[in-house]
Amino acid sequence: MRLRSKLILLLAVVTAVSVVGYNAWLYCCGACTLRALITPSAPGYLLLALNLILVVVLMLQKRRQARLAGQRFCRCGCELDRDWCFCPDCGSSRVL
Repeated sequence: MRLRSKLILLLAVVTAVSVVGYNAWLYCCGACTLRALITPSAPGYLLLALNLILVVVLMLQKRRQARLAGQRFCRCGCELDRDWCFCPDCGSSRVL
Protein backbone atom coordinates (compact mmCIF):
# COMPACT_ATOMS: atom_id res chain seq x y z
CA MET A 1 0.00 0.00 0.00
CA ARG A 2 1.13 3.51 -0.74
CA LEU A 3 1.61 6.07 2.01
CA ARG A 4 -1.41 8.07 0.86
CA SER A 5 -3.66 4.99 1.09
CA LYS A 6 -2.34 4.22 4.56
CA LEU A 7 -3.02 7.77 5.73
CA ILE A 8 -6.57 7.71 4.38
CA LEU A 9 -7.20 4.36 6.06
CA LEU A 10 -5.74 5.65 9.33
CA LEU A 11 -7.93 8.76 9.16
CA ALA A 12 -11.03 6.60 8.56
CA VAL A 13 -10.20 4.38 11.55
CA VAL A 14 -9.52 7.37 13.83
CA THR A 15 -12.80 8.97 12.74
CA ALA A 16 -14.79 5.78 13.37
CA VAL A 17 -13.19 5.25 16.79
CA SER A 18 -13.85 8.86 17.81
CA VAL A 19 -17.52 8.67 16.76
CA VAL A 20 -18.05 5.39 18.61
CA GLY A 21 -16.25 6.78 21.67
CA TYR A 22 -18.31 9.97 21.67
CA ASN A 23 -21.57 8.04 21.30
CA ALA A 24 -20.59 5.66 24.11
CA TRP A 25 -19.80 8.64 26.35
CA LEU A 26 -23.20 10.23 25.54
CA TYR A 27 -24.97 6.96 26.33
CA CYS A 28 -23.10 6.48 29.62
CA CYS A 29 -23.87 10.04 30.74
CA GLY A 30 -27.57 9.54 30.00
CA ALA A 31 -27.68 12.21 27.32
CA CYS A 32 -29.29 9.85 24.80
CA THR A 33 -30.92 6.46 24.51
CA LEU A 34 -29.71 3.38 22.70
CA ARG A 35 -32.48 3.80 20.12
CA ALA A 36 -31.28 7.33 19.35
CA LEU A 37 -27.77 5.99 18.74
CA ILE A 38 -28.76 3.29 16.24
CA THR A 39 -31.50 5.21 14.37
CA PRO A 40 -30.06 7.52 11.70
CA SER A 41 -31.43 11.03 11.53
CA ALA A 42 -32.26 13.02 8.38
CA PRO A 43 -28.67 14.31 8.00
CA GLY A 44 -27.47 10.72 8.42
CA TYR A 45 -29.65 9.54 5.55
CA LEU A 46 -28.52 12.51 3.46
CA LEU A 47 -24.87 11.69 4.15
CA LEU A 48 -25.45 8.03 3.25
CA ALA A 49 -27.14 8.99 -0.02
CA LEU A 50 -24.34 11.41 -0.87
CA ASN A 51 -21.71 8.73 -0.19
CA LEU A 52 -23.53 6.26 -2.44
CA ILE A 53 -23.71 8.84 -5.23
CA LEU A 54 -20.01 9.59 -4.86
CA VAL A 55 -19.12 5.88 -4.99
CA VAL A 56 -21.07 5.53 -8.25
CA VAL A 57 -19.32 8.61 -9.70
CA LEU A 58 -15.92 7.23 -8.65
CA MET A 59 -16.65 3.87 -10.29
CA LEU A 60 -17.74 5.60 -13.51
CA GLN A 61 -14.58 7.72 -13.54
CA LYS A 62 -12.35 4.68 -13.01
CA ARG A 63 -14.10 2.83 -15.83
CA ARG A 64 -13.76 5.84 -18.13
CA GLN A 65 -10.05 6.18 -17.36
CA ALA A 66 -9.47 2.49 -18.09
CA ARG A 67 -11.34 2.79 -21.40
CA LEU A 68 -9.36 5.88 -22.43
CA ALA A 69 -6.08 4.22 -21.49
CA GLY A 70 -7.03 1.24 -23.65
CA GLN A 71 -7.64 3.53 -26.63
CA ARG A 72 -4.11 4.90 -26.46
CA PHE A 73 -2.68 1.59 -27.64
CA CYS A 74 -3.21 -0.40 -30.80
CA ARG A 75 -3.98 -4.11 -30.74
CA CYS A 76 -0.37 -4.76 -31.76
CA GLY A 77 0.87 -2.86 -28.68
CA CYS A 78 2.09 0.32 -30.35
CA GLU A 79 1.27 3.56 -28.53
CA LEU A 80 -0.88 5.90 -30.58
CA ASP A 81 -0.98 9.69 -30.58
CA ARG A 82 -4.32 11.38 -29.99
CA ASP A 83 -4.65 12.55 -33.62
CA TRP A 84 -3.70 9.27 -35.32
CA CYS A 85 -6.44 7.26 -37.01
CA PHE A 86 -4.18 4.37 -38.04
CA CYS A 87 -1.36 2.48 -36.33
CA PRO A 88 2.08 3.33 -37.78
CA ASP A 89 3.34 -0.23 -37.14
CA CYS A 90 0.60 -2.51 -38.41
CA GLY A 91 -1.65 -0.08 -40.31
CA SER A 92 -4.86 -1.14 -38.59
CA SER A 93 -7.63 1.40 -37.96
CA ARG A 94 -7.84 2.91 -34.50
CA VAL A 95 -10.72 1.57 -32.41
CA LEU A 96 -12.80 4.50 -31.15
